[in-house]
Amino acid sequence: MKNTILLTILAIAFSSMNTLAEKSVDELLVILAYPKEAKISDKSCSFFLKNKNSVCMDGVVELLYEVGEVLTGNYSEKEIDIIDFVHHSGFPGYLSEFPVYLALIKKDEHYFLGQAARLESINEIEWVCGDDLNPLVLDNSVKAPPYVNVGIDECFKGVEFLELKKYFKEFK
Repeated sequence: MKNTILLTILAIAFSSMNTLAEKSVDELLVILAYPKEAKISDKSCSFFLKNKNSVCMDGVVELLYEVGEVLTGNYSEKEIDIIDFVHHSGFPGYLSEFPVYLALIKKDEHYFLGQAARLESINEIEWVCGDDLNPLVLDNSVKAPPYVNVGIDECFKGVEFLELKKYFKEFK
């Protein structure tokens, strides 16, 4: 049975794209994780968005994930709390998929979701599907992952998981 790939690329609502590009690589955490819990936060967007130029989404979701593997960054706990912002269209697909690729940016004491993508097994090769898997690649100052045109519905473009692991070792 073919799996349907759900790729969710989310802009981080707490800062503008320029601010994100200026963040150091030490603040990037890329993990494979398994969803455990999601709840609508009782905190408002403005609690997390200190920058008055930021755009607030419809709601704040507090996520709890079990950490399966750290691809880049420093994180040793078995679980991680993540903040995400959602639109009125509902919860994103990454809440029910696993394992899921998560690129997180730490700001103050919170981890915010940058990008999320599901792994897809195609012809016995694990792929992370998408073409925006490193949120620090905004102004070409950071080399992009080695994307390949896979060319099938489940994964039109992506990076082999093992190649993505090699790519992120450069950031450690």
